[in-house]
Amino acid sequence: MPRGLPKALKITFIIVAVIAGIILIISGIGAILDRSAYHVILADAEDALAYFSRFHYDDDGNAWKYYSEAAEKADSSGSDRELFRYLSGEIEITYNTMKAILNNLEIIELIREGAKQDYYSYPYEFEKGIAAEIPSYIGLLRAVDITCIKALYDMENGRNETALEDLFGVMMAGKHVAGGVMIMDYMAGFSLVKRGLRVLRIGIASGAFNEEQLEEISEFLDDLEKHWPLLSEAIGAEAKRMRITFAEASAKDIGLTVFCGDEGVDHFGFAKMFIVRLFCWRSFFSPYRSLHTCFVFMDEIFNELERIESNAMDSLTDRIENKAFVALQGKVDSFRKKNFFFNIAAPDYGRMLRRKMKEMMEIRLIHTSSLVAAYRLEKGDFPGSIEELAKHLIVDFGTGKQLQYTNYIDSVIIFIPGLDDEDADDALSITLTRLGIKQYLDDKRNNFLENKKRQDK
Repeated sequence: MPRGLPKALKITFIIVAVIAGIILIISGIGAILDRSAYHVILADAEDALAYFSRFHYDDDGNAWKYYSEAAEKADSSGSDRELFRYLSGEIEITYNTMKAILNNLEIIELIREGAKQDYYSYPYEFEKGIAAEIPSYIGLLRAVDITCIKALYDMENGRNETALEDLFGVMMAGKHVAGGVMIMDYMAGFSLVKRGLRVLRIGIASGAFNEEQLEEISEFLDDLEKHWPLLSEAIGAEAKRMRITFAEASAKDIGLTVFCGDEGVDHFGFAKMFIVRLFCWRSFFSPYRSLHTCFVFMDEIFNELERIESNAMDSLTDRIENKAFVALQGKVDSFRKKNFFFNIAAPDYGRMLRRKMKEMMEIRLIHTSSLVAAYRLEKGDFPGSIEELAKHLIVDFGTGKQLQYTNYIDSVIIFIPGLDDEDADDALSITLTRLGIKQYLDDKRNNFLENKKRQDK
């Protein structure tokens, strides 16, 4: 440093030199570790591609061929608010609704045929990772709605076997889709099943089914719950997609991809990369090492989720503690604090698991309702208490709370409290009656009209 410089300027030079040295040291350490971690990331991506390569969509027995055709036809058929008002029990069948059913019989038949297939797999460019295009489920949801509308109409007119065939087909379609390899598939599967359960609930609640039909329903729902795909499998597949994506990004520069996106390096690329390194200080300033740790954490969450799901599904009569859910969420929160990439890439595992458990609980609720309805037909009255069906006692495996059963002689209410006692929407319930389908739907429609009149005043 030249003599005669002002003291303040000397100090400034020293500070700049120290900062530059720190930047070089951090960048150097990180770069060295990046090189070793990069090969691990590539190996993980190759394993992920090998996993996905076992999915084939062009083999025989693939339900996708039927569902995709049904979705395409439903997309072109348009939608009508009147149809869904009938499906929700607001209005009676109309000419337009009948016409829609008759015009879409081919769609309904495609859903039926798809439900009979062995597996479900759709065309997907796995090598693109999370950037690959996933098919839209809007058309399939509409096709399922049309099928459910016909099922409700058949049920209303005493054609229960035909209605059940369509409803079972809808719910099998939901199971097929949920068994896809993406989280979006899993959530779409729930949406399909809920549509079938909504109509099935009306039939059971009204007392529309005979003993033989109720036995069919009970067996179907029991099998549906026991063999429903695991959420952990979908989450594990999502992590594999991320491995492929980040391996491709690592070939460029993972830090620059985070900040610059797919556009690549800009004039401030080094500065942005350095900022990423600072966020990855726990991994010795190596984004690549941090990324590998992120996937290690995801695998740990995957294993924990799989254990929780398996235990919950096996425990049909025992009270389940909520501790496992709390512990899982605590672990996820801890990982988010520890790892930069986990924090930005990991989904909300707790919310997804709660959603899955609630949907399974609804299947379990309708299943139990079918047993109660069958008991009434056999004995002439509803069970005085749920203990009379002791072997079928159920609990909410999200909360550990047993269902509540109230007998009003002519009707019973089966209620399951949700995770949040203060949130009415979190609870599940069904009221079973002796009304019959016609009277039940008439009462439902009249109640809707009365409520609408009150709101209009």
